[in-house]
Amino acid sequence: MSQPIGKNTIICFTASYPFGTRETYFDNELQYLSKAFDRVYILPTYNPTKSNVQRKVPPNVIILPIASPLGAPRILQGIVKLSPITPFRTDMRQNKV
Repeated sequence: MSQPIGKNTIICFTASYPFGTRETYFDNELQYLSKAFDRVYILPTYNPTKSNVQRKVPPNVIILPIASPLGAPRILQGIVKLSPITPFRTDMRQNKV
């Protein structure tokens, strides 16, 4: 990100938008978001097409690099393994928390 995130900025986490053909509903939502915010950042978790072809977005929308080439499961796995609850997972499972 070359510009700082300000008060009138939103970050949208998507599965694959703007890549591929899924998440078609987000096209409409993005039109409203781009008018309501100065900057809209989109952070896709993966690119199903493995190409650089992406949908057109308004000029104030910034597509961030793919979060993980292996997708959302890999990101969640990393969060759980690095989180401070890791030492307590066994205790949580045994006590059915």
